[in-house]
Amino acid sequence: MVSKKLKVLTYNIHGFVDFKKKNRKSELTSWLLKHDADIIALQEVKLNTKHEFVRHMEQKYKVYCAPTLTTEQGEYGNILLSKYPAQKKIIHDLSFKKKEPRNCVELHLNLGPQKIRIFAMHLGLSQWEKIHQIKRLFHAIIKHNDGVPELVLGDFNHVIDWPLLRYYLYKGRFNYIRSRTFPARFPLFKLDQIWFRDFHLLNMCRFNHKSASFSDHLPLGAEFILK
Repeated sequence: MVSKKLKVLTYNIHGFVDFKKKNRKSELTSWLLKHDADIIALQEVKLNTKHEFVRHMEQKYKVYCAPTLTTEQGEYGNILLSKYPAQKKIIHDLSFKKKEPRNCVELHLNLGPQKIRIFAMHLGLSQWEKIHQIKRLFHAIIKHNDGVPELVLGDFNHVIDWPLLRYYLYKGRFNYIRSRTFPARFPLFKLDQIWFRDFHLLNMCRFNHKSASFSDHLPLGAEFILK
């Protein structure tokens, strides 16, 4: 029987490069596997054509890639890792004009008899870009309106106190957690966040650069139980 307790993590891994500009792919891969979250949302994942990172993570997870850029050298973008196989995967295009391409990956999962939905994304930098992306994101989220518990996690690239964001959080009945995650060495900004609806928060997991020094961001984690 599948437990209703869910451990989740979101992490902008900066192409496997830490705040000292050192490649930390091997250490990060081992850390993620050891951390043993049920759901992991990764941003700024740089995959070469051999996809070694994916193969390593497939030891424990179903891997759902959502690249925003594809070149001869490989892919770059978002990845969702899940211990539970997805019944459905949807990629929502959040790109805005000539800005860097962005997307959101949506997974429909079954935790035993309970269905849940996961949304993971990396929003843009400019104000108008984020307005466009948040509106498209919430259109994708609230169109279901069927009472299925939902988690939204990722790098939002801005603080939660923005009035438009608070409006959509209220409209969607979401609670949220956030923590100072950037820059990793001396974190000041709460860029990485987790929103949740119809989950009860059991524990928020904070990290520092000594426990997770694999990127220019720190990860943000939490443990939930279904209501």
